[in-house]
Formats: sequence, C-alpha cells, structure tokens
Amino acid sequence: MSTISFCMQPRFGPMSAALNLAKTLRQWGHTVSFFGMSDCQPFVEPYGFEFVPAYDAWFPKGYIQRWDEKAPSMLRTQLNLRNLVMESKAHFKFLIKGGHREFQAVVDQVKPDLFVLDGSHRPTWALLAYKYGVKSVYIHTNMPLSAAPNSPPVFTSMIPGQNGASPDRIRRVWRTYFIKRYVNHKLYALFGIGYDWMILNRKLARICGYPVHRINTQTMISALLDFPELILYPQPFEFPDVTVKNRYYVDPCIDFEREEVAFPWEQIDANKKLIYCSLGSIHHNQRFFQTVLEAVSKEPNWQLVLSVGARLNTEAFSTAPIGRIIVNNAPQLQLLQKADAMITHGGINSIKECIFFKVPMVVFPITFDQPGAAARVQYHGLGEVGDIKKVTAETLHGMLNNVLSEPSLPARIASMSEIFKTAEAEQQGAKLLETLAVQSA
Repeated sequence: MSTISFCMQPRFGPMSAALNLAKTLRQWGHTVSFFGMSDCQPFVEPYGFEFVPAYDAWFPKGYIQRWDEKAPSMLRTQLNLRNLVMESKAHFKFLIKGGHREFQAVVDQVKPDLFVLDGSHRPTWALLAYKYGVKSVYIHTNMPLSAAPNSPPVFTSMIPGQNGASPDRIRRVWRTYFIKRYVNHKLYALFGIGYDWMILNRKLARICGYPVHRINTQTMISALLDFPELILYPQPFEFPDVTVKNRYYVDPCIDFEREEVAFPWEQIDANKKLIYCSLGSIHHNQRFFQTVLEAVSKEPNWQLVLSVGARLNTEAFSTAPIGRIIVNNAPQLQLLQKADAMITHGGINSIKECIFFKVPMVVFPITFDQPGAAARVQYHGLGEVGDIKKVTAETLHGMLNNVLSEPSLPARIASMSEIFKTAEAEQQGAKLLETLAVQSA
C-alpha cells in the first residue's frame, strides 16, 4: 500500500473534493494525510486524517479569513489586501533564501509516495515537492485554468464555434489576457501594491532544481509544473476537441457523505415545483435574491428555497411571499434530489451536483471560472445563462419557465447525468492517484 498526502486550499469546494478522494483511498488500504495551511485542519479532523502544518509562522490559523474580510471602507479593504500580497512576496523570498529547507520536516513526517496538490495554489508547494523528490499530481477543483487550443479562458462566456469564437479569436483573447497581466504585474510592482511573482517563481525554481523552461505560465492565477493534472469532471462535459498533454478528466468527486445543515423539510409542498436558489458560500447579493423572490411569486404552483449565505439576515426578506423558505445555508445535496430547477452562480461544484441529480439550471455567473462553467452548461443544453447585473423578475420568470417546460432538456441532462454517475461509480480519480502512487513507491 502507498502513502498519499493532499495539500489543498482551505475552502469548502477544494476540501470537499479532496476529502472524497482521500476517504476512498483510505478504504482501499492506503495511508492518507493532509498538509499545508493550518486552516485546512478543521476540515480534516472530523474524518480522522492526520494533518501536518507547513510554514505555520506564515500561514497561521485564521490566515485564509483575512483574504475574505471586508473592512469598513474600500480603502482599508485594499490596504489589507496589499498587506497580504506583500506577505506572500516575503514568503517567496524566505523560501529562496533557504526557507525551503523547512519543507524537509514535512516530507520526513509524512514519508509520501505521492503528493496531491491543489492546482490553484501558487507553485511554491509544487516546487518544494520537486526539490525533495516527491512525485506529485495536481487536482483542479475548478475549471481548467491553462490556455489550450479550442478552449477559451474560463473568465469568458465564449463557446468555440459560436458568435465568432474561432480558434484565432480564442488565441487572441488569451494573448490579450497575458499581455494585460504582464503589464499589471509591472505596474503593481512599480507602485508598491504588488509584485511580479513570475520572476520569483523562476528564482525559486532554480533553487529547487526545476528547469525554468518547463514552467507553464500560460495559465490563470498561477503557474503549473509539468505534473499530471486531474480535472474533476468527465470529458464529455468539456468543449469538443480540447486535448492537453498530461491532463486527465475523471469523475466529479462529489462528497455525498458530507455533513449538511438541518432544514425544515415539513415546509416543502410536494405538489409544487421546487425551485432552489443559492449563490454558493462566498457571494451575497440581496438585490438579486429579491428579484428571485419576485420571479417565483408569479407562479402559485412554484415553491422557492432561497439560501442567502452567512452574511445576510433572513429577516431582511420579511416581506417575502408566504411559502418561501429562506435560510442562511441549505442542505444542497438533499434539496437537489427534490428540486425541479436550480438558480446558481455557476460554481463548478454546484453545476456538477445539478447534473448528477438531473436538475436543470438557470446560471448567473459572477466571477472567476463561473462564466466558463456556465458556457458549458449552455453549450450542452443543460439550462439557461443570464446576466446577474441586468436580470429582472420578468426575465428570470421566463428563464425558469423555459427550463421547466423545454421538452428536450430532460433527455439531455439525463444523458449527461448518466455519464457523471458512471464516472463516479468507477472512481476514476482515486484509481489514477493509486496508480501514480504505486508507480513511485
């Protein structure tokens, strides 16, 4: 049996997928642990996995919350973010000046055959793994972030072959993005509000003995080493003709055993169409939620479950029509087994769960990779996509009517659901990690 250790972003989406894989690998007899930022520990402890903190002086408990905090003023928020960016720069320099040696203690304690790394992390963890001779693989719990032929940037809603999205135009969009990023890095460094992390990447790579020319900087957010990459959804959900070396599309890795919150199930009316709305755990938009309430209230035979997130007070919607269930958090997996449609921000985890349970979607992407995920929903005919800034109760009502009544949509989503269920049953991701670990043992 092998020893496998995960290093993930301490957020619900990445940790949920990693824990699903970790539990499967442990059931198969492998030794599984987690390492990295201490904020990961609360996710890991309930499942009995060993957690090894790394660089705790730089990433103490509560570190990740500092990135999410909203100060009383926009200026103070930006100053706080600048401080965090400068801390990141200082950590890079610390590693370059010899701080990389601290990572040896992690390797000695874990004794891994394989590291499984979050693909959205900065490349520091990957370079350290390479330095100390540990075979590693990336898992992407979001949409693929690297440039590839026929694959538009996921921050756009472009669909290859539609509305002028030719291969040449896709290449131009990527090229424009990288030019802007390069200029921004230089300007941020010049004015002291950021730094050119690509320069520091190359310096750390040389320290770690990794060939600089093999660093893939043609990605969003970070840079990637030439490790295998697992994309946590089946390839049929991807756009056609997207092929990337060392990239493997596997199962959706939905954690069906995750603990979900209590819910007033007695208020669900089985005789009505159930509409479920959530913008995930990060986004909160009271104006949009009010629009959703108005749209659903137009149909007496529809019932709404509205999850508004932790930051909004449910009492702010006290004028909501009778029969609407408004909560701060909802048991999404259980609700999707009853829902007739979901209104979502297009987070890839929510989209995968909707597909699995054959729930049509109305998607309002907000940021990051959500436009790209929504574009794939639209391309495969699994729902409709709208603009959260422009939507009205009338247009949303029409979109809901469309996904609830369009005659061919149930067959399309059922077909994709079957693909997801087959991949999930085959546990393709865990099997690939097992193979890679055995090869390096």
